[in-house]
Amino acid sequence: MRAMSRNGRKKKVAAKLRPQRSVKDRIADEQEEIRAEIEGSFQPGEELAEGWQERDSPAERELREVEFFNRELLLDRLRQISDALERLEEGKYGLCVECGRKIGSKRLRIDPAAALCLRCQQAAESVQAR
Repeated sequence: MRAMSRNGRKKKVAAKLRPQRSVKDRIADEQEEIRAEIEGSFQPGEELAEGWQERDSPAERELREVEFFNRELLLDRLRQISDALERLEEGKYGLCVECGRKIGSKRLRIDPAAALCLRCQQAAESVQAR
């Protein structure tokens, strides 16, 4: 068995000493980032003028559709984050909303807003794929 290098031990100790941000802080930070991105992407203006759709080139229409789709994804993620904060306040954070089992800690580290355990997530995805 290979001994851990001195540098490796230092990194491991340093990682343990680093203050861990709370789940609530991580989720709230992501919520603020998404809100800022949504607000930054909303540009009222020409769309409000009558006939703007006819003046758009095909490239402009495609760009507008992509921006709309991206905005919908951001709004969906914002909803997931709000739901996670609500579960946190209710003391239900980390429990699958479908089956009530614990959601794995690795899964929650990757996605702190995860609402489903891995088994229920896979089941939901297989239903969607049909």
